[in-house]
Amino acid sequence: MKKSNFIEQKEFEVQWTQRVPSHMIIEDSEFLRPKYEPQHPLELETSKFIKDKQNLKKGDVLMGVCEEDLRAMDIPAHETTYHNVFNFFSIAVVRMKRDVFETLKSSLKRFIEFDEQELHDGINYQGEVRAYSKDYQGEMQEDGTISYRKVKSPLTQKKLDNAVSFMRKMAILVIEREFELRFKNFKNCHDVEQESWAYQVPEARDLLRNPEAKTPFLDMLAITRGIDKTVLAKKIIKNHDKYVVEYAALLGKYHAIRYQLKNCDNMWDMNILYEDYLNIGMPLVQAKKLGRIDDNNDRLNGELIYGTFGF
Repeated sequence: MKKSNFIEQKEFEVQWTQRVPSHMIIEDSEFLRPKYEPQHPLELETSKFIKDKQNLKKGDVLMGVCEEDLRAMDIPAHETTYHNVFNFFSIAVVRMKRDVFETLKSSLKRFIEFDEQELHDGINYQGEVRAYSKDYQGEMQEDGTISYRKVKSPLTQKKLDNAVSFMRKMAILVIEREFELRFKNFKNCHDVEQESWAYQVPEARDLLRNPEAKTPFLDMLAITRGIDKTVLAKKIIKNHDKYVVEYAALLGKYHAIRYQLKNCDNMWDMNILYEDYLNIGMPLVQAKKLGRIDDNNDRLNGELIYGTFGF
């Protein structure tokens, strides 16, 4: 039996690689082997799923969330969980670990995500209406230290768009939280009372339309309260109609404000909405052009109080 030598073996290897398409070959230190590519549909889907899950677990989540929701989770801020990066009214922007977020997101009533650049530009350029911004620029000194000074840098459209998007999301979270609190105060009743509305109102309407209508709930309610059933029915309908009108007014105001914020796409208009609804003063140059301040920079419509609302 003839013993193979190195030259013959190398010639065989070259011939073999010539038969394999170049895009299917990967080098592996000592030998060449064809690159494996999954073919079966189920195998392809499984590979895609695993890849997506791996990407999902990478990085952090930047999101705006109500501070009450954070406290309700009862998880302290830590390098393994989350930390605050910005606060506005009672809304916190936090950087949360992806695995923590995936575990806890179902317990969050409401959150809105941000991307890195949106957060950076939002914090630094919100409200800006000039053609430039003042940023700190570091300079190396002869002794090796770095000193910072403010320099003017062009305010690009991309920076402005990110800042407007950031302001829009934050304002929507603030408005949603405020109206949720107003609705809770508006109801001003216990669950045991609210639960009965589903029985009180239909039976009261039936009774006022037809005195012979069956009204078991109203019968017992009138007896235990010691009041005439017809008088009780009229009172129920009167209170219900008043509730519906006031609730519609509250909901309509909420949708009107939220709609304006959601569809605002420029800094000039966003500053007006922030001042009118959130009592966040616009830049002086804009306020002067709109006639909202006098020559001494005093407001013509009274002082703005942060933490209060203009609606």
